[in-house]
Amino acid sequence: MYSPVTNVKVRATTGCHPLSHLVTDRRLQLFGHTARSSPQKDHHRAVAAVTRGLPPDWKRPLGRPSYTWLRAVEADLGQQNIGLASAWRKAAIRDDTLWTQQSSSGVCYKRRRKAYK
Repeated sequence: MYSPVTNVKVRATTGCHPLSHLVTDRRLQLFGHTARSSPQKDHHRAVAAVTRGLPPDWKRPLGRPSYTWLRAVEADLGQQNIGLASAWRKAAIRDDTLWTQQSSSGVCYKRRRKAYK
């Protein structure tokens, strides 16, 4: 008879954390790389402008998603009681303690190696 294996059982057996932890780690790593990049780069200037705040009369165009990548980053940082602007400043001065705390969450991500002949 077929017995379903739940995600909880798989994680207990393998010792891995949920995939959502890996996504959170990678999202915050990308935010840190963007904050530490050169201020002349377009991606740095775009995120810096949004971090400083948009004009009060600005609205997203129709059809665009209201939940953006930066809102996801802000939610991830909110779990650690860190604001988006303070995280931007910390990363910009190359303070790696924020990113090492998050990435040391014990995410177990294993990739199987290909056997070459």
